[in-house]
Formats: sequence, structure tokens, C-alpha cells
Amino acid sequence: MAKKTTVKYMTEFKSACKFMTGLIVFLPLFSCQEEIYIDAPKNYPDKIVVEGRVTNENKAHRLRLTTTLDYFDTNSIKPASISYAYIIEQGSGKIYNLNPEENNPEFYRTDVFKGIVGEHYILNLLFNDEEYSATTYLDTVAVMDSLGYVYKYMSYWGGGYYFIQMTATEPEPAGHIYMFNFFINDTLYNNELRLTSYQNDELFNGMRMENLDIAAIPQEEIKLDTNILRVEMFSISSGEFHFNNAFLSETMGNGSIFSGPPADVPSNVKNKNSNNHGLGYFAASSVVSRQFMLIKQHNEALNNPDYRK
Repeated sequence: MAKKTTVKYMTEFKSACKFMTGLIVFLPLFSCQEEIYIDAPKNYPDKIVVEGRVTNENKAHRLRLTTTLDYFDTNSIKPASISYAYIIEQGSGKIYNLNPEENNPEFYRTDVFKGIVGEHYILNLLFNDEEYSATTYLDTVAVMDSLGYVYKYMSYWGGGYYFIQMTATEPEPAGHIYMFNFFINDTLYNNELRLTSYQNDELFNGMRMENLDIAAIPQEEIKLDTNILRVEMFSISSGEFHFNNAFLSETMGNGSIFSGPPADVPSNVKNKNSNNHGLGYFAASSVVSRQFMLIKQHNEALNNPDYRK
């Protein structure tokens, strides 16, 4: 008797499973759609957006000054209407006026001058009848002694990579952060912030860095057999480093169910008259540059543990 009861329950269970499977399959066919209209707030006060830096290079220094847009605005750039803008070298009191470029109204540039290591530079500007200010420090940079590369096939990355290596002498005191630009035959490789490399001196303060990996460039980015690769090394502040990281976290891979709530990206552009502070970052850097010849690798077996002829 118990055996028949068990068979009965099993039969009922299988029938229930079939019913549930059919329900799951056919439910989407009877689902409805509803259009949702987002009433995005408008007419918020415009915010000034500052991008640019002073360096220890003897040149005209260039800043980009734009404003924020409404969320659904189709324009990509809105130049800021600036009453005045200038940079003060704090120690000497020298003033460098920023003048708009004739054919690029969002760009402003100074006359030629060379930033001084150890100086603070202060940006002042008037936008929408409110004064804004940003202060930055021009720190020293490590001495880049040599550059080279090692080609490796990285199975977990799915291809070959050129690991760019640097030997440099890192100055004291502790706290330096470095940012790198890479030019392949005079074309900037890291033209997106996510491709930019950084290095701090936490493990190297006051020491010599030997063959330190500072970038990994994929094989497909090397188009020619013989290439000139130029590396620019910038000293940057911890404020700029945190700004770049926060900007990336808010703009890349965001919007999923696992993302955190949106947050303001920190900026050093402060409003002197209200809490409507600016966006972006006004930076200063020492810069060193060095280049070397990179030969494209055609031997697929080199450093490739997965190679099969």
C-alpha cells in the first residue's frame, strides 16, 4: 500500500513540475509594457568645468573651460562664458592671463612661461557673476634613467603584450605619485582615462626603481614593424589621483544592479560666493620624457606556454 501511495505522489509531483515549466515559458507572452516618462529636473544653475594643468615646460599653458548640460541635452560641449580668468604664481606673485583661442572657444591659454617646482599655482575666474578659485602644487618628478620592454604572451588575457619597463631614481620625501602618457609613433595610446598608468613611491621612496613595469600594451596596438615609443612621466597630486579614480568609478561599468549610488566627483574648483562649486580639476606637474625603439614581435612561440606549432 505504501508503494502505491509513493507512486501516486511522484506522479502528481511530475505533473506539477510540467505545469510550472509551462507557466514560466508562457508568462512572458502575456506580459504588458508600460512607457515611463522621466521628468528630469531642469534649470539647475550651470556649473563651471575646468580641465588643464601648469607644468615645468616652457610653453603656453592651456585650459579647457566648459559648463554642465541638462541630462537630455544633445550638445556635446558648451563653452563657458568667462568674464576673466588668470593664474597666479603664489611665491612670486606673477599673474598669467588666460585668453580664449580664436577657433576653439572652450580653450584658454596663457603666454609662454615655465612652471617652477615647489610653487603653488592659483586659478581665478569669474563665471556667471561668481568667483571661482582652484589651488594646485607643482611637485618634483623622478629622474627617468632608461626605458625598455619585454614581450610576453598572456594566456589569461588572450594575447601578446609589450610590458614597458622603466628604470628611474625616485626622490625623497615620501608621497610622490606619477602618471604616464604613452605615444606610439607620436599617437597617444592612452587617449582614455582607463588606459592611464600610475605609480606611487610607497615601495620605492628615495630608491632606484629597476625595470619597473609601467604599462602593458596589447600586440594589436603595434601596427608597424619598427616603432618609436615615447613615454611622458608626470608628477601629480593625491587630489588629482583621487579625482581620476572617482571619475572612472562613476563613468565606467556603472548603472548595473551591483553599482553603488551616484556620488559627486571631488574637485578643487571652489566657488567663493556660494555652494555651487565647480567640477573638473586644475592640476600642476613636473614632466620628463624619454623614447626608445620598439620592434614588433612576430614569433608566436616567444614566452607563450600555450603555443602549439
